[in-house]
Formats: sequence, structure tokens, C-alpha cells
Amino acid sequence: LDAAAWPLPPVFAWLRRAGNIEPSEMARTFNCGLGMVLVVAREHAAAVVAELGDDAYVVGELTAYDSSEQRVTVKNSSHW
Repeated sequence: LDAAAWPLPPVFAWLRRAGNIEPSEMARTFNCGLGMVLVVAREHAAAVVAELGDDAYVVGELTAYDSSEQRVTVKNSSHW
């Protein structure tokens, strides 16, 4: 996931500041505004986003699982 790909809702920004919560902990604990995720083929992503409108974002990609890595990674969480 790329945290810079979608806007962090104000309530999560407030929570982060008020609780002095590190971005990595925010990503681990909260959905940070991702209410629903659709998985589509890369070649269809732009068309799906266009169909869904202004509140749709390409937030990341699926990759082959490597057991030496975390299953889910969030890059750019410092953007929050």
C-alpha cells in the first residue's frame, strides 16, 4: 500500500497528533480511511477508478508473497 495515494481523513490526522502515534502504528492499527478495497487487474485500474469517481484511488499492488517479508507493507506512511 502507498499511504500517499489516498487522503488521510481528518479524524485520523487528529488521532495521530492527539495520541502522538507513529505513522507505522497508525497503519498497523487503523484502516486510515480505506473503507473498501477492490482488487482489479492493473490494466483495468484506471477505468475502474474513472467509473467509481472522485473517492476512488489506486492504493497499491499485489505482489508474490516472500516469507522473509511482511504480508502487508505500507510505504510513505510518513506522508500522514
